[in-house]
Amino acid sequence: MGRPSAWGPPAQLQNADLPLAAFSCLRRHLPDPATHRLYMDHGTQGLDAVYGVHQAFVDEIVRERGFGPGNALSRVFEGTGDNERDWSARLDIPLLFMMGCASIPDLGH
Repeated sequence: MGRPSAWGPPAQLQNADLPLAAFSCLRRHLPDPATHRLYMDHGTQGLDAVYGVHQAFVDEIVRERGFGPGNALSRVFEGTGDNERDWSARLDIPLLFMMGCASIPDLGH
């Protein structure tokens, strides 16, 4: 039952209760932006197809908490999903960002 296709189409996976609880938790528990970096990404295929609307809210909460371009990065990778092949194709991006590299390569994602 771990496959998104077993849960139904992306439209059926949308709900309000779980995202609202997560947003509330983030508002209360995000770490200090002066000492932390955040990286988030998702694709647009499979289960990742339902993340976009929620990620927009998370991005806003992160900005409200004081994170900015130097310590928070949120990206969408069109045509990719939640799988090892797609993660490995972009692994360098979060690693370089989290290590504080000044330049994150744009690999056409």
